[in-house]
Amino acid sequence: TGNIHLDILLGGGFPSGRIVEVRGDEQVGKTTLALQTIAECQQVGGFGVFIDSEFGTDIDRMKAMGVSPERLIIPPTRMTENKVEKPGRKKKFEMHLEDIVEWLTSLIETGLALDPDFRLVVVIDTISAISTREESVDLTEASPAVSSVARWMAYWFRDRLLQLIAGRKIIIIFLNQMRDIIRKFGHGPTQSSPGGRALKQYASIRLLLEHMEDDKETNDLGFNVIRKRLVRATIQKHKLRRRYKVDTPLTLDLENGFHSVGSAVEYAVEKKILTLTGSRYEWNGKQYYRNDLIEFLSSDPDQFVTLLEYIEKSLA
Repeated sequence: TGNIHLDILLGGGFPSGRIVEVRGDEQVGKTTLALQTIAECQQVGGFGVFIDSEFGTDIDRMKAMGVSPERLIIPPTRMTENKVEKPGRKKKFEMHLEDIVEWLTSLIETGLALDPDFRLVVVIDTISAISTREESVDLTEASPAVSSVARWMAYWFRDRLLQLIAGRKIIIIFLNQMRDIIRKFGHGPTQSSPGGRALKQYASIRLLLEHMEDDKETNDLGFNVIRKRLVRATIQKHKLRRRYKVDTPLTLDLENGFHSVGSAVEYAVEKKILTLTGSRYEWNGKQYYRNDLIEFLSSDPDQFVTLLEYIEKSLA
């Protein structure tokens, strides 16, 4: 995933040949984590696929996350720009789940035919913004089209996708948003995520990202600017490990993605490699505040490598 602490908790990262769901509120790093996973795959000779149903693809931001545009596949315009005429509405561009299924299945089959060891990370951003043709034509509260996405997801997983990626070096990452459940009484969960039960059942890993706190700085104009954000990552489901309901704080740099140094510091504190006294961290006989220690380790690669060696010894 490009994040040391999260990789350790996941057992090395996201497993190949599996489906992963990453969900959470806005601005918690779902897309950032997915892009960094694509960048890690590209570094070992693989490719990335980014299906943006929100039509907000930013190539410059992808480059900042380490993604190489030369090894990135984006759906063709003809698939994502389907003119749909709705009663009483103007024509608009929409991405249909049926088109995604056909295009992605054909892409994976072609890649595997050319190279059985084809490495690929597919990111679908997001499920909540995808519709079906049935839903685009008729969408009312009484219409069966309301649950058409969930039914199509179940069909896709059961009959096509799982058999296609099983045992292959392919990872499918679904990004999902959170929705509030309006209840008359205060019992049961207060939030849910779109996509139906099929995604919850077939996903090997379900990762929840939650906002914890912001690290604000004052700019030249005297305004408070959020540069970094502390995010809690909770592994809610993990089919390949017994102890999966764990959470860890991650440092999200809003410009450069999840901070590997920050996550390494948090893990070192958890394993008592670093001593935390109040709000100060002790490293090599000196005490630092958290941001100062992260800045010091980022500017001195040798010290960061030394910290990573201590972490590897703790894992052994």
